[in-house]
Amino acid sequence: MINLDVRPPLPNFLAEVGIPFQDQISFRGGVEVELYLPYNRNMFSILLEASNFNYESDFSESVTIGSFTTNIDASLDLNMIVLSPGLRGYYSLSEDHKLFANLSYAIHLANNSTLTIENQDYKLIQGDNLQLGLGYRLKNRFMAEFRYSLGKPFAYENDIGFETDFSSFTFTLGVNVF
Repeated sequence: MINLDVRPPLPNFLAEVGIPFQDQISFRGGVEVELYLPYNRNMFSILLEASNFNYESDFSESVTIGSFTTNIDASLDLNMIVLSPGLRGYYSLSEDHKLFANLSYAIHLANNSTLTIENQDYKLIQGDNLQLGLGYRLKNRFMAEFRYSLGKPFAYENDIGFETDFSSFTFTLGVNVF
């Protein structure tokens, strides 16, 4: 059995690049394909989600060191396609109601994504991280999921001199179309 879900998640995205950018809520779109494994009454599945998201944030702050004061200006513009293969396990509450937990590995493919610090641009190449999810499925037609993406550094074309990190917490509603 195969499920195809349309999933418009609403993530809360947090980026840390040595500079505390603001948490931000942003919309993204996605599709998930789920292949049920034919044992243990279809209680385990392999899944692949493809989604995209955008995140933009600016940061400006005055920093004083001794008698010297300077202003730090930075901006982060992320445009990403995310591919997330994973495994899911179900716990049946009744014939129509199921809880699930999943573990997936997200690959973030950057598309024209940049970090700008003091007018110096750093082009983002890729990032990846683990994702943990808990959810509920109703009649194999509707689903709701909470997903946490563990923080991990981005990769850049050129060295930026410090590590960057991002994480997200996502609430997703989905409808099975297949």
